[in-house]
Amino acid sequence: MANLLFRQFRLARRLQPVFARNKRCMSIFTNEREPPNGFLFNEKPRLNGEKRQWEEWEAIWYRWWIVSILILGLGFYYRPDTSLGTWARQEALKQIEEKDAAESSS
Repeated sequence: MANLLFRQFRLARRLQPVFARNKRCMSIFTNEREPPNGFLFNEKPRLNGEKRQWEEWEAIWYRWWIVSILILGLGFYYRPDTSLGTWARQEALKQIEEKDAAESSS
């Protein structure tokens, strides 16, 4: 147990300089991210009639959600009926048919 903790500590000490040199990348105010401007989702209010431009990931995200919901809906609609009542009804019909077949043959 102590050996495992010592190895983890050694690994953490070895990786510490890697993280230290990337402090700028770990900051929330990088070139890719704008600083907060006081608006919801950091989007400035649009003028009347102006449409919001979709980001490149949004169309893919919405399409795959719609496709997955449709597939799940169809899967739930066409799933086999495994309820206890259906099974009991089928067994009762089998027993009635067997009983009728036995009576008609005798």
